[in-house]
Amino acid sequence: MFNNVKLGIAPIGWTNDDMPQLGGELTFEQMISEAALAGFQGTEIGGKFPTDPVVLNRALNLFSFALIPATSPLQRKTPMPRPVSSVRESDMCT
Repeated sequence: MFNNVKLGIAPIGWTNDDMPQLGGELTFEQMISEAALAGFQGTEIGGKFPTDPVVLNRALNLFSFALIPATSPLQRKTPMPRPVSSVRESDMCT
């Protein structure tokens, strides 16, 4: 059923862009290498990633990695419930 699912991970598992002292000694190359060894196939972009697209693509291709968005919307099979803001007073129990 899930044979074609690919897993990605965020770089924050290795380094923290908001608190550079957490994982500050780790390099982009170490992060991507360890993520690939762990079986991941994609990653969000992080602060230690190369800013040159050619260099970045070369590194990602070396590990058959893809850049993925932070969130990926899924199509629901059932409709979403109404937002709370659309609940009328007549809908409430008293």
